[in-house]
Amino acid sequence: MKITLALMLCLLMVNAAHARKIQEEKRVLIDQVLELTGAQQITKLLSQTLTKEIIGKMHEKYGQVDRAVVAIVFAEAERIMYEDFILNNKLNDILYDLYDESFSLKQMQEITEFYSSPTGIKMIAAMPSISQRSMEAARQHAGTLSEKIYQRINERLESAREAIERAEAEEEAAPETKTGEK
Repeated sequence: MKITLALMLCLLMVNAAHARKIQEEKRVLIDQVLELTGAQQITKLLSQTLTKEIIGKMHEKYGQVDRAVVAIVFAEAERIMYEDFILNNKLNDILYDLYDESFSLKQMQEITEFYSSPTGIKMIAAMPSISQRSMEAARQHAGTLSEKIYQRINERLESAREAIERAEAEEEAAPETKTGEK
């Protein structure tokens, strides 16, 4: 996939974007950038993400999910994403707004020139691998932190337990006040 994680996150965070009037020249440049970067493939990525969430919820509710059901969920999610994002142009509405808001006409020209250059083409080709490898490296490193997290949680819980015990001991040691005394 020729799309960065940042673009995916931007798309997920946008709720109800509507394509506003943009200069035709800018719209053409945005189309070129989307084509060069393969941004339309975001629907497949979103479809996979949604499918995994749906299957996860089904698994929590019903236990093991049959492979045939998983295949149906994948197919329907992909079909609905295609219908809504591609056929109904929702993806372009979102992307046009984001690019129009973020970049001037001159910047879009420069971006298009860059992505059309040998370096830009190489970057587009390398980004999926870089993104995947960086995510995997970050996930592996995060896995090494679980022991540290567990240790700190235990320290905090132990400290809280000791504070409660001290407060209870102080309460027991304090002379009881007689009712009616102030």
